[in-house]
Amino acid sequence: MDRREEFLDTLAAALATGRRGGHFNCMLWLPKVMAYLCAEALVAGIETEYVERLIKKRGLLPGSPDVASWPWPVKIYTLGRFSLVIDDVPVAFARKAPKKPIALLKFIVAAGDRPVPITRALDALWPDEEGDAAQKSFQITLHRLRKLLQHADALQLQQGRLSLNAALCWVDSWAFERLAVYATAAPDSPHEDAKEAPARALALYDGNFLSDDLEEPWTLSLRERLRARYIRLVGLQASRLIENGDLEAAIDSTSEVSQPTILPKSSTSASCAATSSSLRPAEALAVYHRLRRTLAITLGVPPSPATEALFRALQEH
Repeated sequence: MDRREEFLDTLAAALATGRRGGHFNCMLWLPKVMAYLCAEALVAGIETEYVERLIKKRGLLPGSPDVASWPWPVKIYTLGRFSLVIDDVPVAFARKAPKKPIALLKFIVAAGDRPVPITRALDALWPDEEGDAAQKSFQITLHRLRKLLQHADALQLQQGRLSLNAALCWVDSWAFERLAVYATAAPDSPHEDAKEAPARALALYDGNFLSDDLEEPWTLSLRERLRARYIRLVGLQASRLIENGDLEAAIDSTSEVSQPTILPKSSTSASCAATSSSLRPAEALAVYHRLRRTLAITLGVPPSPATEALFRALQEH
């Protein structure tokens, strides 16, 4: 048993004791420590119902903005779809959705986890209105958005800049990007959270950012950046699987790239090159043909020159 397994076993035993005794406090209660332990429990799937009750009852604030399983008051999904979950209940609109409040929310999210100047929102969402008229439209829309989110503090307006409250709101695209940056910045880190970051990030990527808003120019920058990070993560995961000798899983990981996402030829070249030293020629050729089919289906293009050169070398072996 490694140290993390021992830690999780101890945590599970402690939380089980707390649940059975109905405990929501202790003599050495440290909110930050308890928030960390609760986050670890949620990620590991330990006593989730009790942990969520504990978080809500004690008003614990998340130590990390990337824990998707934390009981966030507001959850915003933008990868592959757009949806809102308020206090664990998906928001459903009886008739038509309020277009402008949702557009404002999407605009804030598209800014990428940083405050948005109101002037930028006015230019993007009310381009045909000027001065006081645009400002009035913004104020009305902001009020409607606050009502939609049901938490007065979910939106913060300070010094002419609008942002989401990080203590109340979780956004899948923001969490994905933070995890992806962490995973690719230290791919060889021995720390357990670094090892888990790629899988946690990939689990969040259900498709392109705001895929129903392709015509909005302000969605393009984040969409392309997230897609590039996703592709890099797929390559990183495949490389690790290859290093561990799990060729089938490596190929499957590249084959499962979602339809709207483009897998670059460089990723398949690296995968093929890695296989050539660990497989017999016949097996490596089989891998090559599978990668070739993946490229054809995903991109409609042949493998890169480097991959083709490797294929010729394998044929001559």
